[in-house]
Amino acid sequence: MQPATFHTATVLPDQQILIAGGAVGMPGTDPDSLDAATHLFLTSSYEIYDPWQPAGSEVQEVVFDGPAPKPRAFHHAVVRSVSSTVRKSEIPPS
Repeated sequence: MQPATFHTATVLPDQQILIAGGAVGMPGTDPDSLDAATHLFLTSSYEIYDPWQPAGSEVQEVVFDGPAPKPRAFHHAVVRSVSSTVRKSEIPPS
């Protein structure tokens, strides 16, 4: 896992955390140096962090079947309901 900024960290229904996108420093640059802070690049990385695993456990990289998502930062992420069915009685009156 590379240090990033301007990413999202979204809690999933199973309490794991999806870390999506963001901006990272130039590869091979010390993350604490000024150079890393002034030369940022967007990333398309998606990772799963499990807070219930022991400290120092590996973060799992998400691998996609098909094209990788576009690099992004300054974005929003939400968890959509598992059920896509909405009954008419559940729609509030206007």
